[in-house]
Amino acid sequence: MKYIAVFLFESFRKRFNRLLRKALRLNRYIYNSQLMKKSMKKFKLAVEACLACFGACELCAALCIEMNDKNHQRCISLCRDCAEICILCVKFCSRNSTFSSGLMKLCAKICTACALECEKFSHHPHCKECAEACRKCAAVCSFKW
Repeated sequence: MKYIAVFLFESFRKRFNRLLRKALRLNRYIYNSQLMKKSMKKFKLAVEACLACFGACELCAALCIEMNDKNHQRCISLCRDCAEICILCVKFCSRNSTFSSGLMKLCAKICTACALECEKFSHHPHCKECAEACRKCAAVCSFKW
């Protein structure tokens, strides 16, 4: 009788351990899926903000060039830099690059600088819109990734 009890206990223990390992793998998978969904939402927000900022910066740079005003040279330069870094962020986030978080931090810095410069010319509607888009993009890109 003692041997049967030991055998049943060992059999039960092995089955329990197998089930426990499966449950842990499943739990890890579910947890990773939830993390992936959260990070994908963040990346989606970042991509949308970067695309909006890209469009606003390109428009602002083009219209500032048309004005042919020497005071807008820094604004044009920063808008171009901002547009380029935003598109680069979109590309990196789209392919889920390991370097996207570092690039997002840089994007936030450049967007903030661009917003500060464009706010100097907020009497122009395109500069005002660009500054707003840059502020939103900087806020999204400065999240802790």
